[in-house]
Amino acid sequence: VAYKAKAAPDEVVTLSLDAVPYELIEHFDCLCLIGPPGSGKTTESHRAAGGSGVVPLRYVTSADDLRSAIDLSSQSLESASQTVFLDGLDELPAKPEEARAWLVQLAQELKEQAALVGKTFKLRLTCRSADWPAGFEQDLALIFGAAQVAVFQLQPLSEEDVRQAFPPAWADRWPVFKREVEDKGLW
Repeated sequence: VAYKAKAAPDEVVTLSLDAVPYELIEHFDCLCLIGPPGSGKTTESHRAAGGSGVVPLRYVTSADDLRSAIDLSSQSLESASQTVFLDGLDELPAKPEEARAWLVQLAQELKEQAALVGKTFKLRLTCRSADWPAGFEQDLALIFGAAQVAVFQLQPLSEEDVRQAFPPAWADRWPVFKREVEDKGLW
């Protein structure tokens, strides 16, 4: 995983790390998963959210739509933190600069509201790498603090990753599966 850590609002430091599980990076208040189409951004968001509460941004056409969608996905009041999962920044139908303004304003409002009731607000966001807005990390750092904003680039699975996830009961099918994946140019 290529991890971009914020050193200051106007500076991005890039560190190379081996692939890490979500559980080791979930402590960031603002965590952004970026990657090519089909790399698992949406799947990982749903897994991390427990299968519910992920807001698909492709249906959001206004700031009010975004507020309503987030209200509907909100967690219970008993929770010590409020985590909002927004999937598909690149799929918002609005102009990129307009959508960015909505997200920044709403993140600021939600962070302030959570603080008023003694909660921590966390934002989870996905986007295609090619469509990640330049300077967006700096906007988020002004809200969450530079040390609490992280962008992780999802990497393709290696053959070893897939081998480890392959069901042991299907071990005899591995050679056929591997050949089909290689024939399709996926490795």
